[in-house]
Amino acid sequence: MNKPIEYWVASGSAPGYLHSDRMINKQDAVRKTRFEGKIFGVVCDGCSQGKWSEIYANELAQYILNQMLSLHMQKIPIDQLPALLYPMILDFLRTRILQMPFGDTYLAAVDNDKKSLIVFDRNHHQLDIMYDYVTSNMLATIVAFCFDEKDGGIIFWRGDGIYTIGENVFPIENEVQVLGDDARVTTEFPIYIAYDLLPPSTIKTKQGEDVVMPEAGFSVAEVPAKTRFAITSDAFTEDQILQLFGQFRPIRFRKFVAKMKAKGYPDDLQLLWNQYDPIEVQTRINYFSSDREIEDDGAAVVVDPVELDLKRGG
Repeated sequence: MNKPIEYWVASGSAPGYLHSDRMINKQDAVRKTRFEGKIFGVVCDGCSQGKWSEIYANELAQYILNQMLSLHMQKIPIDQLPALLYPMILDFLRTRILQMPFGDTYLAAVDNDKKSLIVFDRNHHQLDIMYDYVTSNMLATIVAFCFDEKDGGIIFWRGDGIYTIGENVFPIENEVQVLGDDARVTTEFPIYIAYDLLPPSTIKTKQGEDVVMPEAGFSVAEVPAKTRFAITSDAFTEDQILQLFGQFRPIRFRKFVAKMKAKGYPDDLQLLWNQYDPIEVQTRINYFSSDREIEDDGAAVVVDPVELDLKRGG
């Protein structure tokens, strides 16, 4: 007889020591929720070079979570969410830009498919303020998931990060092609969704090379049912991520169980294992941060399926 499964969900986020040492705001954001047998989670990692990346990392995380819930309530299948969310996110960012007061400037969508926006002054001279605003505020990676507790789900992403399915840890690569002197060369380059707001000619490496961005859209991986998984920013090592699992049984309960067993109480105290405390994952990430084990900001959402033993009350 198969035992019923309870999915335990927890999240956490803490600054890396480079941000702490330089007194830079934590630029990671994390959101999660569950509704009608579905679990949703998002991690957004703001670009460290952006002066205020934490603002839109948080706005994006909340917006994506809200829209996943909204699409679910419209009975949209899970596997269709990434394709629908991508243009919705870009429209959200465009709306935010159009609401910004740029003094004596105005904004115009200049290409046929309204993919990019360019700022002009009153004399119709193109300004760099659009590029500066996007790169200072809006650059954040996205790793998210939608999971059905009965049927499984998907993880999807744009930009770097890490996801884990079962015992397997998958770092997300950020490889793009740049236009060298003679040919295209593959190199590491952050793939932020907000780059889709800019004219392609403005996106360059630090060395000034033109970047060929990958096709717009999210990459997707499937997550089987009854499988533990996690999404994180790229701050963690494989060992640190695996330590985040199993953090749903707080020490105070373990000590209480051990103490009561020592007094001769029965094993039915296993009931207490289900009284998990989601803050334990946050505590573990806090340890990584305070012990200077993570250089960059770290954020994670962890989903752990646990078999319930109904005969023992747990």
